[in-house]
Amino acid sequence: MDELNPSLTKDTGLGGPSPELIDLRKRAEALAKVKGGISRDGGTIPSDELGRVFHDLEVYQIELEMQNEELRHSQLALAAARARYFDLYEFAPVGYLALSHQGLIEQANLSAATMLEIPRGEIITKPISRFIHPDDQDIFYLSRKRLLLTGSFENCDLRMVKATGESLWVHLSATIAHGEEDASELRLIFTNISERKQAEQEIFRLNADLDQRVKDRTAELEVSNATLAEFKSALDEHALVTITDAAGKITYANEKFCKTSGYTTEELIGQSHHLVNSGFHPVEFFKELWQTIDAGKVWTGEIKNRTKTGTFYWVNTTIVPFLSYEGRPFQYIAIRNDITKRKNAENALAESEERRRLAVEAADIGVWEWDLQTQQLRWEANMFKIYGREPLVDGLIPYNTWSDAVLPADLLEQEAQLAQVIATGGRGKREFRIKRESDGKVRIIQASEMAVIGQDGKSIRVVGINMDVTERKEAEGEIQKLNDDLSRRAAELERANKELEAFSYSVSHDLRAPLRAIDGFSRMLAEDCTEILTAEDQRKLEIIRIEAQRMGKLIDDLLMFSRLGRQNLEASDVDMNALAKEVYEELISSEPGRQVHLDLHPLPHAFGTQAMIRQVWTNLISNGIKFTKHREVGEIEIGALENATDGCVYYVKDNGAGFDKRYADKLFGVFQRLHSQQEFQGTGVGLALAQRIVQRHGGRIWAEAEVDHGATFYFTLPISK
Repeated sequence: MDELNPSLTKDTGLGGPSPELIDLRKRAEALAKVKGGISRDGGTIPSDELGRVFHDLEVYQIELEMQNEELRHSQLALAAARARYFDLYEFAPVGYLALSHQGLIEQANLSAATMLEIPRGEIITKPISRFIHPDDQDIFYLSRKRLLLTGSFENCDLRMVKATGESLWVHLSATIAHGEEDASELRLIFTNISERKQAEQEIFRLNADLDQRVKDRTAELEVSNATLAEFKSALDEHALVTITDAAGKITYANEKFCKTSGYTTEELIGQSHHLVNSGFHPVEFFKELWQTIDAGKVWTGEIKNRTKTGTFYWVNTTIVPFLSYEGRPFQYIAIRNDITKRKNAENALAESEERRRLAVEAADIGVWEWDLQTQQLRWEANMFKIYGREPLVDGLIPYNTWSDAVLPADLLEQEAQLAQVIATGGRGKREFRIKRESDGKVRIIQASEMAVIGQDGKSIRVVGINMDVTERKEAEGEIQKLNDDLSRRAAELERANKELEAFSYSVSHDLRAPLRAIDGFSRMLAEDCTEILTAEDQRKLEIIRIEAQRMGKLIDDLLMFSRLGRQNLEASDVDMNALAKEVYEELISSEPGRQVHLDLHPLPHAFGTQAMIRQVWTNLISNGIKFTKHREVGEIEIGALENATDGCVYYVKDNGAGFDKRYADKLFGVFQRLHSQQEFQGTGVGLALAQRIVQRHGGRIWAEAEVDHGATFYFTLPISK
């Protein structure tokens, strides 16, 4: 039976035979000892029992063979798994060490030996401390202590030492493993993290460097911000600044721009610069401006703007576009300087230069400049005209062009005078003759010049003017002749004045005496012969007296009129109010039976000779009193007109007889009368005398009137200084 069923006695390796198998085996062994179906004790074995036993044995044999086949497959799988585990264990990218309780290395995989650069056979039984960096021993043993106390998984980073003495950084993981005899050992898994540590150190260094750079940059930015703030403050103090968006809408305006334009920030934000457009520049000007800044370029130019109140100001403007990443402007900053004063000065200078040019042209003055280094003259247009030459565009001519034009008789003296001006650095005035090239005529030239001094104190240029004074010299000759004739006439007039003075003296004395005698004897005759004279005789004597007195008054007026031309003016402040009132009161006192009302308005003071002006008031007021004698109440108004253009205008107005205005030009002639002697008495000299006085004071006199509606006499005098 053993030979037929060897598997019955074979250990399957599956934990030993089962109890049923053991029992079956014993029964089979017992039957095997029986030969021929007879037991050893002589008994007979039943055949059915024997069959069952063999059947069971065959069944078990089949089962055992199946189990053996399964076992073989398991063994093959286990062998393959062991091979795979060995490769994973040996060649994994981590080192594996197994330590005893004494810290000795009991196992090491190939990767561990390779990382530590030591043959695997040599690492076994070596203490682990041999491979831990001295500075990191505490890290390892503290981790080991925590592991043994807690049994929990431990991780740490430390340095291990290679067999060569070189260190490497590793990430170490440790755990406790329990053996078959429940003995503990330490299992270590480590990976090389030297590159990571180097990277971390580099990152740390870079971070430290970055932190320092950030600090430095922050400090620089703070300084830059402070500087920028100072720049902005300085810019705001000096310039007019605005910022606009891409559409030209104002987003920022500094205080100086607001102050200059007259608009508040609120009024400017959201508006375009059209708000301050003066209308001075053409559309093409702003079109070119926008084309430039839209292209991302800086624009610079001068613009005339208008303030809120309507006044104008000039700014020198620089517009800088800010560009996006796509290269398109997204905003513009405009920086302006107020150049209004400069532009006003330029305009004033241009106007002055234009006035000078016009004055030079009007006066026919030629302007020239002589460069002493190049010996070239620069003539303006009038110089060519004076010398009868065709003008040159640049005005440059050689020196001999001028010297050849001067008459030889005058040239040496002129050059000597010019040399004196150059040597002294001073000024000079000359007069010489030239021969004009265009017609060959001799012209008289009057010249003035001055030297321009260089840095070395010597003359470098001479500038001057020429004037053709030929006609003036000829006129001066004529004037001299006239002056000589005038002197002769003045001498004759002086003699005539002396003769007139003698005549006036004669009239004053020789004519007055008979008139006084006629008046006196007529009065005596009328008084002494009253009883024998008839009424008609007395009337005739009264006429004789009146005419004699009128003749005396006429003589006095004529003498005064003739003396006015020779009498000196002694001008002073004249109180016209007091003077007019005083004259009126003196005149009205000789008219006791008259009713005359005076309306005297405030009068400004005048500047003149008081005695003469008194005579003007006397003649005009006496006229007013005389020509109102037929009025029940005479009205005389005295006043002054304001806002006069030729001094103060004084007037005397009455409600008297008036006159026909067609004959107003005859009023101020000597002996010119518009009324008969019987109607209104007078000598016909008073108004002529008033006109002569007013004219000698630089004024004028005139009258307005209507017949039977009164008259108004006006005269002007300088206002008191």
